[in-house]
Amino acid sequence: MDRLVDRTVSANMFTDTSHDPLPTHVRTIVIGGGIIGASIAYHLSVAGENDTLLLESNVLGSGTSWHAAGLVTGARGTTTMTKLAKYGLDFYGQLEQMSGLDVSFQRCGSLSVARTAGRVDELLYAKDVADQQGVRTEWLTEDRYKELWPLATYSGVAGALLLPDDGHINPGHATVALAKLAHSFGTQIRENVAVLKILRQGDLVVGVLTDQGIVHCDRVILACGLWTRDLAATAGVKVPLYAAEHIHVRSAEISGAVPELPVYRDLDNSYYIRHEAGRLLVGAFEPDGLPRALEEVPSNGFAEFEPEWEHFAPIRAKAEGVVPALSSAGFDRFLNAPESFTPDANFAVGETSELSNLFVAAGFNSQGIIFAPGIGKELAEWVISGTPGFDSSSVDVQRFSGHQNNRKYLKARTKEGLGRLYAMHWPNLQMETGRNVRRTPLHGRLAELGACFGEVNGGERANWYGAPEHLPPMTTAMDARLGSTVSPRNIKRHVRVWSFSI
Repeated sequence: MDRLVDRTVSANMFTDTSHDPLPTHVRTIVIGGGIIGASIAYHLSVAGENDTLLLESNVLGSGTSWHAAGLVTGARGTTTMTKLAKYGLDFYGQLEQMSGLDVSFQRCGSLSVARTAGRVDELLYAKDVADQQGVRTEWLTEDRYKELWPLATYSGVAGALLLPDDGHINPGHATVALAKLAHSFGTQIRENVAVLKILRQGDLVVGVLTDQGIVHCDRVILACGLWTRDLAATAGVKVPLYAAEHIHVRSAEISGAVPELPVYRDLDNSYYIRHEAGRLLVGAFEPDGLPRALEEVPSNGFAEFEPEWEHFAPIRAKAEGVVPALSSAGFDRFLNAPESFTPDANFAVGETSELSNLFVAAGFNSQGIIFAPGIGKELAEWVISGTPGFDSSSVDVQRFSGHQNNRKYLKARTKEGLGRLYAMHWPNLQMETGRNVRRTPLHGRLAELGACFGEVNGGERANWYGAPEHLPPMTTAMDARLGSTVSPRNIKRHVRVWSFSI
């Protein structure tokens, strides 16, 4: 893939101070020069907190931001997430004018397709939430669908929702634009500075150790993506994150692939499509993800993995069935790069429980571009006021238990978590992986009484009871994973609603 950020784009967009000596003390240190860190630094600076130092181990945007597909939407599955997303959509609409940089924001809309009755209900619910928050929506007829996406077949479509103000942006250039704005308000930016350790005194953060010396500070914000877990661990703080491969491919040129095509989300088939330079970019959120240990991820920026065409084949076949032009055109680029995921497929944001004034903004599960402006604003206000100004319960980093930081657990859970982004988000749905980590002494007895178990922080508890003939069937694979006398009829595989993706 053409790298969206390079050294020329980064430093030369504004006065280059990236090689200046590090200060000995600043009020706030933001670690991570991706779009999240840049957004936090900007929102801190406009709030008057301009004694801020942004540290990046490579160059701006070289971690996860550079390879993102850049999808932007104004609606999510809950009121809180919709407010955050809508702020981001509005912010990106002004970013080019504010920064003077071309961020290639294309407001083409997005079209989400339902192929089942359940998905229709999910999209209609999403429409209601969006309407309540002032986000424009349109439920499509077949003719309107064909008008908007003439390259796609209508076969199997049970419903479709259009968000006309959605679109996509160049994520690398957006990162640099945010950094430029932060710098203009006084934020110091240093590239090619590796943070080696978080320094603490008792239960208070006091600074960071870098490969260029120590910088003392009053607070630290970790916004370094999949590297956040291990860096937090240097101060005894647990932030459960694990990397996974995220794949998108680009077709050769296709007649009819024009900028006006809305972003196409085929949720039931686990892929999205957007226009790119007369071609179509196809990305996957496959049900069976590919976790990657941090040791497998290059640390020198712009990390990529080898193409996984065999793994991508089922998604490719579905996409080509809906958009036949993809099959005849073929693909000229395969991008496979790492993103970080949390155990419940929601963010890790806020002040840590182990260390005062250590804040986290990581684990965005492939949604960092959507939420960067909103989270940047809210976390900046949280840092300044000492308390969140929004309903942070679903994303607060303190919701996790210590055992969820275990690498074996995280690897198993991440294999499932990637696909949860586009899976059906039934109420009270429970993850299948990483189960039966904690059981009470009464677990076996509850199972005998017909308990259907759910999980809270790894603890198995009875959600409801039922007669055996009324409980859902289970696969033999699940039964084997339990490895106990618990009958497979006693566990219902559902996961908690967090935010469906439209």
